[in-house]
Amino acid sequence: MADVRINQIQRRFQLKPSRIARGFQLLSGLFILICLFQVLNIGLWIMSLIFLCIAYFLFLKQAQIQQVEQLDGLDWSIQCVNSTDIIRSQIVKIIDHRIYIVIYLADKKLKPVVIWQDQLALNHWKILKTTAKIA
Repeated sequence: MADVRINQIQRRFQLKPSRIARGFQLLSGLFILICLFQVLNIGLWIMSLIFLCIAYFLFLKQAQIQQVEQLDGLDWSIQCVNSTDIIRSQIVKIIDHRIYIVIYLADKKLKPVVIWQDQLALNHWKILKTTAKIA
């Protein structure tokens, strides 16, 4: 009975907000702005800056995933922050990109789930990487 509880705990991934993802987004935006500064006049560059800021804040308002849990085989459940709804879907593909893992789901309405390394404890990260290698 204790083995079943340990297995269930290991397959439930409680996600924290990712600092790596925010830093990556900010550095990418800064790089784009620097490149645009080289080729655009100041008016178009300021419009690009405003557009990138709006896009970043709209991105921040998207639903953030709080918990991902493997139910049985390829069935997974996903719960978002500030939501009591639990979405259940099957995995199509899991890709490991070393510092983040992308989980593609069968439901076409759902976006792929991106889990960054700093969102999980080290032991949960290793379990998720193993799951990605197996799948």
